[in-house]
Parts: sequence; structure tokens; C-alpha cells
Amino acid sequence: MPTGKIEEVKKEPENLSIVEEAKKIRDEIKAENDRRELILKQEQQLQAEKMLSSSAGQPIPQTQITEAEQKKKGAMEFWKGSEIEKAIQKHG
Repeated sequence: MPTGKIEEVKKEPENLSIVEEAKKIRDEIKAENDRRELILKQEQQLQAEKMLSSSAGQPIPQTQITEAEQKKKGAMEFWKGSEIEKAIQKHG
């Protein structure tokens, strides 16, 4: 013959498992929210850096160096610190 006490004992473990499962789900949701918040902060940081690194997000055009300028630059680097470097600067 079942008594009220036995039924109450059976219900408590079931309730505890539901509570434990709810806590587990809460913790998973909390962890996912924390992860999403971190990703959002990273994306905002990247956008801010992108905006500040150029003029309003527009790409900055690269200057093209002619072959003669490249040769001059190479020669100046080779003769760096000498009188020839100064002559290249002066006449080049």
C-alpha cells in the first residue's frame, strides 16, 4: 500500500533533476551570451580601428614608384652614410 510519504519522496528527485537541468541550461545560455558579447566587442573594436586607420573607412590609394625612383632608392640605401649618397640626393 502506497503512502503519501513514498509519493513525496519519488517527486523530490524528479523535481531536483528538472531544477538541475534548468540550471544546466541557464549556465549554457549564460556561457553562449558571454561568448557572443566577446565577439561583438571584438567586431566593434575592429570597425573602430578600420574607421580610424583611414579616412572614414575609404581606402587610401598607394603611390606608385617609378623604376627610376626604385633604382635611386636602392643606390641610396647601398651607399648610405657616404658622400656618394649625398651626391645621389643632390643630383638625382
